[in-house]
Amino acid sequence: MLPIKRNSKSTRSKSKKVKVESLLGANPFDARVDYTAFETVEALAKLDSDNARVQLEFAKCLVMSGSKLAICKKQFEKAIALENNAEFYFEFAETLRENKNKGHAAFYNQAYRMDSQNPDYICGLARVKLALGVWSQRSAIEQLGRRALKIDPSHPIANFFVALSGSGTFWRSGLLEYADKIQNAFEHAKLGLKGTTNLSNEEEAQMHDILACVYAKEKRFRLARVHYDCALELYPLEGIRNYWKFLQNNNLDPQLVKIAQHLTKNFNLSSQITVANLFDRFSTLTQGYRALLAKNNRNTYMFLREYAQRERQWMLLIHPFNDEFFPTVVTMAILDFLFYV
Repeated sequence: MLPIKRNSKSTRSKSKKVKVESLLGANPFDARVDYTAFETVEALAKLDSDNARVQLEFAKCLVMSGSKLAICKKQFEKAIALENNAEFYFEFAETLRENKNKGHAAFYNQAYRMDSQNPDYICGLARVKLALGVWSQRSAIEQLGRRALKIDPSHPIANFFVALSGSGTFWRSGLLEYADKIQNAFEHAKLGLKGTTNLSNEEEAQMHDILACVYAKEKRFRLARVHYDCALELYPLEGIRNYWKFLQNNNLDPQLVKIAQHLTKNFNLSSQITVANLFDRFSTLTQGYRALLAKNNRNTYMFLREYAQRERQWMLLIHPFNDEFFPTVVTMAILDFLFYV
């Protein structure tokens, strides 16, 4: 038998290069190609050094991977040297902000200087002022938002800024109290939640707060509950977003109020409470309160998850769940209903 011929390192590298080079001409909408993978983008950046867009995407990947700002900037400068445009500055600033990097202000400012009539870049300037965290900036932020709306009335981020600054909801604790300014922010809050993924969880929660406040005033309790719960799930904070008082004041869902009012206490592990009791209480919670429990009482939440996983495993071994004629879809639906944590 002839010996198996193994590829040398240079042959393997050449093969990999050919494979990656083929990606350059591939259909960018091909689901089989993961253009978001760091290794793919890095390889493309090396192979296509004259492609400004590829260089920008690699700079953004470096930010998302947690690289030092100096390294990310150096890569970004390669993209800008090839194509100096406002869109690149804005996209890089967005990536920095979304990854909680404080170096985004200069890039938002540069995008705005290059094109001060683009609503995205106007909102970028509002982002810079919002990051200052100063109440005195509220009026300037609202003005920038309204200026962007004159160009594009349906712009989600511009509507977000007008709703946030106009309603006076900055850094407040507790549920919003209804006022004319909250009502005036209502339509902007609705538009702020439409068709955008550029809001943080906290920012989305603030828009849901406004909608919930107005719906509660109008006694449209079902809608109010939906938005209160969305806000709590997005940004689960005990004091700021705990809406059990709304439920209590309007005589809604007393069973949930009883559990949610002292959420951590009601899920303390002890010899006096059975696992069945915990699951019974857990089943009463909404998605928002489940998120709050997961955040503030991790020990109990992890215990419930581990228990549910064990229960599912052994139930799959017994009749009728292990019967080949018993539909798997039905089995999983039943187990999800019984042990969804």
